[in-house]
Amino acid sequence: MGRDDVLAQLRFAAEEAVTGRGELILLTGEAGIGKTTMLSEAARYAETRGIRVAWGFCGPDDSAPAYWPWAQVARELCPEAWAQAQSGLGHDVLPEPDAQAVAARFRLFDLVTAALLAESRIQPDLILLDDLQWADEASLLFLDFFIRRLRAGSAAVIGAYRDVSPAPGAALIRVSARGRVLPLTGLAAADVARLVARVAGQPLADSAFSATYPAPSPEENISNPVRRKWFVQIVPSVPATSSRRSIPPRNVHETSNCPIAPDSKRIRQIALSSASIGCTRVSVQAMTSRGRFPLPM
Repeated sequence: MGRDDVLAQLRFAAEEAVTGRGELILLTGEAGIGKTTMLSEAARYAETRGIRVAWGFCGPDDSAPAYWPWAQVARELCPEAWAQAQSGLGHDVLPEPDAQAVAARFRLFDLVTAALLAESRIQPDLILLDDLQWADEASLLFLDFFIRRLRAGSAAVIGAYRDVSPAPGAALIRVSARGRVLPLTGLAAADVARLVARVAGQPLADSAFSATYPAPSPEENISNPVRRKWFVQIVPSVPATSSRRSIPPRNVHETSNCPIAPDSKRIRQIALSSASIGCTRVSVQAMTSRGRFPLPM
């Protein structure tokens, strides 16, 4: 919802991969803005087009080995080549290369890249890399190597990373310069109204929506050049036996750690608006950084 332009570009990238014109696209935005949702939508579209999809996930846990997102991708697309790369190094997991192993690193990159591209010539591939802000430097070095050879196969890479908290590091910035960056920004007012109506299960009256989407004060315009926006998750009252359930986004705890807390006046406005359509419980997530909205996961 409200991401048709971005989704169209992701679909186009998948189609271009089939014809050997694959590229790197990177989605950016804060936690909860909808990056993973867009990756999932791209994956669903690619599968309908006969394109094979492989995911690589990064995480904040430092215990993950080097090349972890690529290990996930390679085990899915070219497991034999990945096993060969590991056995050639004599390790159960690939070590992060150091300055004295540049030649070995190149052989590794070349072996795995050649295998991935060979597989893509049999069946086109879409590689999805999520949470690249946590990727180790070795993984980003391989990404840089791989995307420069994309045209030798039928593959595309779509990644996602937060551009705040944490800010992207130097290695990620260098890789981003080789691709096309699509920032995910806040939803338009009409899209917010549709989103609230979808979550509530019924249309929201214009008067109620105006209360949930108030205009910023002059002070807010000074402190925030782009107007702040608010996402309201409204949970209607349903019988205990109903099949409907309120499932909060998986990263709700991250998105709720906004830099500026909502004031009580706006909370009252939202609560009153929710009551006007029969809602008994309201969860307000104030998203104030650069006026962005999270999308339901």
